[in-house]
Amino acid sequence: MTRRERQHLTFRGRAISLLIPKVVAIMLGILLSLSVSAAPLSAAQAAKKAQHQYGGQVLDIKQVRSNNSTAYRIKLLQPSGRVKVLIMSAQGRILSTEKKSTDRKNAAKRKTLRN
Repeated sequence: MTRRERQHLTFRGRAISLLIPKVVAIMLGILLSLSVSAAPLSAAQAAKKAQHQYGGQVLDIKQVRSNNSTAYRIKLLQPSGRVKVLIMSAQGRILSTEKKSTDRKNAAKRKTLRN
């Protein structure tokens, strides 16, 4: 084998060794995304995820239908006193959010929750 042939093989080996980690990372990402989307969240898991992501206290959670699939409507009482309403898919994606100003009903709920 000539010197030139050895250099060519060495270059090809380096190029392949640089590509392998990238290919493995892409494949791992695909596998993880498939495994996450395969198992739907329970209402308790959805509430915990929403609370972790947005903070505050979960006031209410209801199972709803959104685009012909299961979703959860989650009401969070935030430290500012506002109520945040989230729609979360059973796969854990946030589909929509809205903030509502507090009213007397929510103030009463906060008062009972503090006691």
